[in-house]
Amino acid sequence: MSKQKTLKFLIILGFFIALLVLNQLTWYTSDDFSYHYFLQGFFPTEQTRELKGVFDLFKSQANHYQVWNGRYLPHFFIQILMQMPKTVFNILNSVAFVALGFIIKKTSSKINHNINDESKNSPFYVFIMLPMLWFFIPEFGLSYLWLSGSLNYTWLSLIYAGFIFYLIKNNGNYNYIILAIFSFFAAATNENSGPATIVITCLILLLFHYKSNEKVILKQTILTIFFGILGFLSILLSPAALRRGSMEMTFLKLLENFNNIFHVAFSLFAVLYGLIAILTFALSFEKKLDENDSKYIIILITGHLLSIFSLILSPEQHPRSFFGGAVYLFILFLFLTIKYFENVDNTKFIKLFCSFIMIFLFTRSYGYTLADINKTHAIDLERFKIIEEAKEKGDFSVSIPMYENISSERNAMINTLNIIEYEHAWVNKWYAVWFDLEIVKGYKTIE
Repeated sequence: MSKQKTLKFLIILGFFIALLVLNQLTWYTSDDFSYHYFLQGFFPTEQTRELKGVFDLFKSQANHYQVWNGRYLPHFFIQILMQMPKTVFNILNSVAFVALGFIIKKTSSKINHNINDESKNSPFYVFIMLPMLWFFIPEFGLSYLWLSGSLNYTWLSLIYAGFIFYLIKNNGNYNYIILAIFSFFAAATNENSGPATIVITCLILLLFHYKSNEKVILKQTILTIFFGILGFLSILLSPAALRRGSMEMTFLKLLENFNNIFHVAFSLFAVLYGLIAILTFALSFEKKLDENDSKYIIILITGHLLSIFSLILSPEQHPRSFFGGAVYLFILFLFLTIKYFENVDNTKFIKLFCSFIMIFLFTRSYGYTLADINKTHAIDLERFKIIEEAKEKGDFSVSIPMYENISSERNAMINTLNIIEYEHAWVNKWYAVWFDLEIVKGYKTIE
């Protein structure tokens, strides 16, 4: 193994271990508990039971499609993972993070068609990519460390990011069946990134390959649109989605949503926007961007904008819903970074400087996050001890400490529904069922 491959392996392994530690310290939260059981309603009842087999799983998911929401892809796998030890998810989730970074890196490298493979495969770009995910994934705790959140955002991003990579890697030589499958499931990932991916796919097909084989590319574009619409409608028209997604469509409401999206986007991505603008200007000034580069810049910006501003039609604009928009920005940023460093002279010192800055910032941020997550983990351990001791005494009504003073936005417990003082709260009820208790109350440890 060459020095470059060894260094890349060590960087990836280091990130994998760092993320695995955080996953191991993060327990279930919010509606995770309910997915262990056969889904019938929002609250547990006397009829609440565990799944009995594969057919039960499909029946449970059918109920979910009717009652909760139409995102059947993530919730199908959430329910499977909730039948397994948490460690299984912890390992797979750590792999998912690295896999997303790998896909983004490979896609950015493929777009840089006029740079040799040895330069594009420098460990420096892997080292840039993984911390960038750490810093700019929206609501990291909710969209990555929370089991339900990660399946909805991080894991599903592997589908649409993988689709874009497939299109660029195969450069016009596409299998109709693979194209149809990817189009359907990419569009079915969620209500904003899914349709944006279909638009990006059509732009890639038409802008890069239409002139070379008009009839074939036109057929493939129509195929992509057809199966993309089917996939999108499969989540949009679910009974649960129609209830949850309904809102009063007034001009003032749309304007309010637009303004909210604008502010959330800049709060999340202002640094990335600035870096992308600087790199684009520098490369344009040096005349290092060709026609294909410009097309990809336009396509990725279009994907980003469509992914976030399509939320104007949504009743809510949670920062984690900007995940797909972030992925397109990551690809664009890394593409421009590779283009800049491999086309501009005397960048060795800049690479070294950037590496030291990245090490410092990531180490500082990770240490702060680890300390905060370790505090909530200690509370979990205390809860388990209280519950175990109570059950040994035959007491099935317990009071357990609540999470308090959570300070890191990368902690999954900061904005998810957790145990509160009110024993009849939704999450308290599911927590009680999970531990075979009758009543669970929360109490404050800090006044």
